[in-house]
Amino acid sequence: MLTPPDDWTNDQRGAFFEAFVADILKPMRFDVERRLRVTGMEIDILAKGLDQPKRILVECKAQRDALPADVISKLLGNVTIRGADAGWLFSTGDLSKDGRGQMDEIQNDPKLSSLFTWYSPSKLFEVLIAPRTVVDPSTLSLHASPHQIGDATLICSPTGKRWLIEILHDGLPTFILAFDATTGTLLPEDDAIRTAKASDRYGSLRYYSRPITGITQTSLIPARAPVAKVIPGDAWDDLRPARPIDFVGRDDSIRDILDFLTQVQRGETTTRTFSIQGPSG
Repeated sequence: MLTPPDDWTNDQRGAFFEAFVADILKPMRFDVERRLRVTGMEIDILAKGLDQPKRILVECKAQRDALPADVISKLLGNVTIRGADAGWLFSTGDLSKDGRGQMDEIQNDPKLSSLFTWYSPSKLFEVLIAPRTVVDPSTLSLHASPHQIGDATLICSPTGKRWLIEILHDGLPTFILAFDATTGTLLPEDDAIRTAKASDRYGSLRYYSRPITGITQTSLIPARAPVAKVIPGDAWDDLRPARPIDFVGRDDSIRDILDFLTQVQRGETTTRTFSIQGPSG
């Protein structure tokens, strides 16, 4: 996930992300022009091939909300109107359901698929890591025993690029580590906390102060939640699930409920009710 600081305005985020994308395009042998205004449209970036006569219209979307299908339609329309060779969409967020549907239709059409490319957050990482613009977070020397390693987030700001790494406790993000994304150097506590505060997701996490230098490298693989098997119902009026299915990460909850029922059976509690709260599904 690419996350500019949360306190930036939309214009700041947009301008910064455009500059970020421009820096990606230049090593790909493109001459870059930013924020062009032509009749009836505004183009974030016009990329012109230096080695071949290619003109790419580039749309940059630095937002968390899922992108609707009309973002793709508008870009493809501009490509047709301006006679460009293709349209590229760079985004820090995912596509919406209708956007995904349109993307599938484009990929199934050879002509349209040659005109449009979506650089999703995961594809952006590939583009950055391949030429070693940033360090691959899976190669960072980490050791958080007895805790597990969580997600890695790339924080980009005018001061540089940094990897924020989650340290999990009981399966939940609790601690944070920060690395210079260009060199892979571990950042001190003050810098790590300052970087974490740039994102709501990490602002409340504590710095992981246990020593990690000189420890065998641990792959950055997100922890997997336990999978609890559910016993299906035997008849239509059985209140258990109608078919077998898995509950992910619910072992503790199931164990707590069974422990409570056992206490009731043994007369160890006078409580006879409990509630389960959570989102539908």
